[in-house]
Amino acid sequence: GGGILIGITIEWVGRELRQRLIRLHAGDPVLQTLLTVLIPYGAYLAAEALHVSGILAVVAAGLWASGQEIKGLTADARQHAREVWRMLSYVLNGAVFVLLGLQLRRMLSGVDDFSPLDLMLYALLLWALLMVLRIGWVWASAHLRFRLHWGWTGAPTGPDPKRLLLVSWAAVRGSITLATALSVPAVVAGGMPFPERNLVVFLAAATIILTLAFNGVPLPWLIRKLALDSSADNPNEEHRARAELARAALAAVADVAGDLTDPEDIAFVEQLLSRYRGKLELHEGDPGHASLRATHIGLRRRLRLAAINAERQRLRELRAANVINDDTLRLIEGELDERELVSSISVDRG
Repeated sequence: GGGILIGITIEWVGRELRQRLIRLHAGDPVLQTLLTVLIPYGAYLAAEALHVSGILAVVAAGLWASGQEIKGLTADARQHAREVWRMLSYVLNGAVFVLLGLQLRRMLSGVDDFSPLDLMLYALLLWALLMVLRIGWVWASAHLRFRLHWGWTGAPTGPDPKRLLLVSWAAVRGSITLATALSVPAVVAGGMPFPERNLVVFLAAATIILTLAFNGVPLPWLIRKLALDSSADNPNEEHRARAELARAALAAVADVAGDLTDPEDIAFVEQLLSRYRGKLELHEGDPGHASLRATHIGLRRRLRLAAINAERQRLRELRAANVINDDTLRLIEGELDERELVSSISVDRG
């Protein structure tokens, strides 16, 4: 419990610091992202200094941060943080498996008191127990949410057994499992070795390997075998959410439109309202009309991208002719990149 409390506290302090920086107009995206990287380390070090679980502190800080992310960072900082964390997640997850390989020989030498058959049996039993617990939890929680109408966003007929099977089987273990095992202290308070620590680390590593082999490798085959219809999945929830956002935008623009008198402003408002009405129709309107509108949106997107590519080509020609310098090139090219990213958004996202 102490580790969880420390993790939440450190994350709260970090979020308040970010908010103060934003209010002081010092909310640079790089600085805000740096804080999101440092907070887990701060939570871990603080928890370890107080002799409570550093792993629980980091997990608690991460869970608390994920629920507060929207209001804890500015828009540009959120975008920057997503890219940084995507890279860090890739690198650190890879590093975990490198560490697993480096530690494997030491793990095996540390459990030489057990026969290979016993170790294999322990690992298989642990994997089987984890699968039983996961399958039971996934199926029970899905049916309870459906029966009690508590946050259920799936099909109105109830949970799909195929999807529940797929979610249950996707139980690959990784960095948290190994980090938790490695965080077990080597010695206890009296200086004696921690009982069977090597066995704990070995079983954690074996669980990771078994879930990769038994759960991860056959997962693509299982997806094909179940022949799941992707159109019946969470996109229904996504379409409902996007439709609600379009309604909120229409209401906000309509409130402002009543006070406008300038013809150009009124024309712009009508154009904006038309755009959001199109989004609303795209996500909840007649499928035929929505398909036609999606075609029109796709054409406009291709035209915008063609125009941006022409601008970028001309910009590079200007730089090659020494009409502009490198600073101007980087500034305008960054703006073109941002416009291209916005223009490249999928039609379904409106």
